[in-house]
Amino acid sequence: MRALLGQIRFEYLPDTLRSYLNLTPAAREQLRAGGRDPEGLLREQLEHLSQGVDGALRQDHGSASRLLTQGHYLRDRFEPSPLDTARFDAAARNLGAAPLQK
Repeated sequence: MRALLGQIRFEYLPDTLRSYLNLTPAAREQLRAGGRDPEGLLREQLEHLSQGVDGALRQDHGSASRLLTQGHYLRDRFEPSPLDTARFDAAARNLGAAPLQK
């Protein structure tokens, strides 16, 4: 997925825009004479690139899964459970200290 997105960003998109921007008036006229609109061709190519990006992002379930798994791990690792908080409060009362703030 990253390779495809990199190609789109650094190769396909710049090449497409460069080709369009480098059209001379004679080349534009030649396209029109052949029944092709230069702006329509650009729009069509940009739509293809957009579809390629959308497809690549939809297929990358692994990255989303890894991010969710990491989030669950960090929450379990660093977020105190209600039982832990209750134990700390009880221990603080036994020692005469103030209970923990939630």
